[in-house]
Amino acid sequence: MAVKVNLRNLSLTPVVMTVGPCTMYTLTLVNNTGADAWVQIFDTAVLGSIVPSITPPAYTRKIPAGQMADIPLPPQGVFYSQGITAISTTADMGNVGSALGVHMYASV
Repeated sequence: MAVKVNLRNLSLTPVVMTVGPCTMYTLTLVNNTGADAWVQIFDTAVLGSIVPSITPPAYTRKIPAGQMADIPLPPQGVFYSQGITAISTTADMGNVGSALGVHMYASV
């Protein structure tokens, strides 16, 4: 059974969503800020393993200012072998955190 998980106010500080192998079934990204934001999702639960702008994310998505996006995932979901950790930056593969107001909602 899937569990809903909410990560609010993502920025440059990595936030762990899950620890260990898991499958993400739904993903919604919300940007309530006045600037574009890039949400980066990593296949890890080890915070020290993420170096913004160097560590490649498993998934990244630009969310325009003031918008939200329901991300289509396959019916079987997306498997993460180590866990799920996320950050939000001001550029793709960026190293400057977005302003407060970028949120990630998922079912895992």
